[in-house]
Amino acid sequence: MISGWNHDGDGLTVDLLITPRRGFTGKLTHRRNYPVSAIIDGPYGGHDFSQYGTVMMFATGIGVANHLSYIKELVQGYNRCEVKTRHIILVWRPEKDGDQIWAKSLMDKLLLDDITAYAIEVYIYVHDAKMEKRVKPDGRITTIMGEPNIENILNKAFRSLKGEMVISISTDVQMSDDIRDTVSRNLPKGVRLVELEFQPSSRMRARRLPSQLDFHCTGIA
Repeated sequence: MISGWNHDGDGLTVDLLITPRRGFTGKLTHRRNYPVSAIIDGPYGGHDFSQYGTVMMFATGIGVANHLSYIKELVQGYNRCEVKTRHIILVWRPEKDGDQIWAKSLMDKLLLDDITAYAIEVYIYVHDAKMEKRVKPDGRITTIMGEPNIENILNKAFRSLKGEMVISISTDVQMSDDIRDTVSRNLPKGVRLVELEFQPSSRMRARRLPSQLDFHCTGIA
């Protein structure tokens, strides 16, 4: 997954976030700081969030990297006066200890780029004290013990809604179902729900919504 990129005098540098499996990705764990050749195919799909005043993002585990590339585009666009977005809210639940270490380094870069709007708010929900200690407090990064209360988070955002809003999902199935359930019952005018192309695997078997509420999709106007 592409987690970031940078243009400079030497050309384009792309940062990839890779989960070691079998084959090529497994071999990479034994070839640190060693040049290898690979073909990168894509990207596929994609969404334009630049027309929304508020962008709210939900992620679990590695799904946060999917959102960070969108945040980078929005922040760069704001600095160039090219987007309408003024508020970015990221709600993330790491899946395992260590996730927040690599993610925090990427988030710090984005916060440094967000020098004009101070538009980014990050809420990290952790399930043990060890994970909590790994994330040092920051003015725009809040660490919370426990599971996110999806209904409370969304309803609070809906009550303070100004202009149009998009809710973006890259989560396990359980959280995705909770978000879609809440949105289906409380969707205000001017709010759009999208599920990003990459969705992390679920830690648990999620309950299914009744068919008339099950709008699993890549975009709802």
